[in-house]
Amino acid sequence: MVKNPSKILLFLLISIIVNSCGAFGPLTTTSTAPPEKIEKLALLSTYLTFRQSAPSLSIRNSIMSENIRSFSGDINNLLITNINNYRETVANALKENLKCSVIYGKNLQEIQGFNELKNKYNFTYALKKEDEFFPDIISDTLDLIPFEFENGDIEGFFKEPGNFKNIISEICKKLDLNNIAVSYSYLFPIEGASIVLGNSLNLASDLYIFNKDGECIIAETGFTNVTFKSKELEGYQEALDNLPVVLKYLIEKKVDEKFIDG
Repeated sequence: MVKNPSKILLFLLISIIVNSCGAFGPLTTTSTAPPEKIEKLALLSTYLTFRQSAPSLSIRNSIMSENIRSFSGDINNLLITNINNYRETVANALKENLKCSVIYGKNLQEIQGFNELKNKYNFTYALKKEDEFFPDIISDTLDLIPFEFENGDIEGFFKEPGNFKNIISEICKKLDLNNIAVSYSYLFPIEGASIVLGNSLNLASDLYIFNKDGECIIAETGFTNVTFKSKELEGYQEALDNLPVVLKYLIEKKVDEKFIDG
């Protein structure tokens, strides 16, 4: 259940301001095509991971980071437990906010040609990161993994059309699709401004939508946060539960900007 909706919306507004100043660098739409009505799309992949905070001289940050690392096994298990529901949440958000049909999971696998693509494009090694405590980007076993990310850099990968355009186009042609979506979400902690305010756990979610020509017509990110205690699992789940709010914001933002016809 999403908690503190006013706080979530406030943080979304703050993230927009921060993005405009370049601190987080908003993802940008790469297609110049006019807005199109999306009738049906395939949710190809849903990714979920945890990112550690950058090294800091702050004693409080060091304590928080050490607590998180000592708790990493439980956090990783929580991500694995959530991935199937996460994919359902993304699919439902796309259905509700774009008013389109969404194919994913077993329904996607049943399309003629999927198994051939699964054998050709299933780069599970691309979901590994150079992180001793959080080495994996979690993805559902039914998802297609056709992208060769380097050290888990999904955002960097999708900034270069040459990395994905031909692959997306081939998948759309093989499965007779006009649009494909990919979702990537991650948790990351930030030290609180004071002991009173506490530390925050942030959920960032990136949404990518491609057309049949392999163009990325939507690439957008959004953030929410919760105050948490680094060795209590409830805070991590609370942050994950905010995904519907983030996705609704991302999709409605692009509909309002006329990048897509909702």
